[in-house]
Amino acid sequence: MDTGISAREQYERGRTLRQNKMYKQALTDLQEAIEDPKYRGQAYTQTALCLRALGRHEEAVNALRHALNSSSLSSNESLHVLYLLGQSLETLGRCAEAIEAYNWVRQEDAQFLDVDSRIKTLCGARRSFWSRPRTSSNLLHLGRSLIDRIRDRYC
Repeated sequence: MDTGISAREQYERGRTLRQNKMYKQALTDLQEAIEDPKYRGQAYTQTALCLRALGRHEEAVNALRHALNSSSLSSNESLHVLYLLGQSLETLGRCAEAIEAYNWVRQEDAQFLDVDSRIKTLCGARRSFWSRPRTSSNLLHLGRSLIDRIRDRYC
């Protein structure tokens, strides 16, 4: 990490650069912020948003999965990250995985954004829900760990 610059400052600068569409520069600062466990989840999420804007959707999916595995996200932030994951998977044509991500969101909040209509649209897509890629088990594990984290916090 740069001397004299805190992880919070790195994160905020990266977020500001992303908002100003300076994605490559933002990635540099966000990579530094990822090193701090307090900012890891948020920094991975901002990294994913940069990567999506740059058309690097597969890398964005990986960053979102890292964000979900961090302990620094609130349950509300985790729902947003799962939703973003669903969108990214949808962009990649990985419909079964996208449906699964959206279903985890809907399980926690049935009224969350347009998740219900996205699921209905994807279920009507040509690609069969039952022809899941092997990586969907990883998403299932992430969803279960999210549910466990939420249960631990509120029960």
